[in-house]
Amino acid sequence: MNGLDATEDVGGLIDASLNKTDYHDLLAKEYVRLASLKAGYTASVPELDRTGVDIVIEAKGELFPEIKVQCKGVPKFLNVQEDGCYVHSIRKKMYNSYREPRHYSFIVVLVQFPQHPRDSIHFDIEEVLIQARAHYVRPRKWQKATQLSEESKVPVRYPEENEFNPERLRELMERIRKGEKL
Repeated sequence: MNGLDATEDVGGLIDASLNKTDYHDLLAKEYVRLASLKAGYTASVPELDRTGVDIVIEAKGELFPEIKVQCKGVPKFLNVQEDGCYVHSIRKKMYNSYREPRHYSFIVVLVQFPQHPRDSIHFDIEEVLIQARAHYVRPRKWQKATQLSEESKVPVRYPEENEFNPERLRELMERIRKGEKL
């Protein structure tokens, strides 16, 4: 990412291979990887993305817990709604695929970056963890979205108390180690 001027319209550059959504989703993946590193876990990227998994976070020790993560990034801080949630919409097709039953722990992490992406492009571990806000949701309890076309957007609610950071990641891994389902 060195040399990229994030203030430009990434999708409008003549030789750009990223659009703005790609750019912020990649930053979100880096945030999740850095949070995993800071928590002391490995974070790997699957070779193929057939199930909506962007990153696999693994710990060692008893039961070798792991969490599979779908990362979403947005270029601004969202407002908390009256119910205490951040709301970000995703395509119905993705929404329904994320809610399918899985035999592993799966969460969707929404990472909110400062309004000016330039603030989050040249960072070190501490800076990006401090500047960004990240929250997670467990999609297994979502209701199926049926009344919309496949390209329609479905609002997803990320509870403010579900902050995603190294400390919370350690708590989630411990819950999995104890046999709890996320």
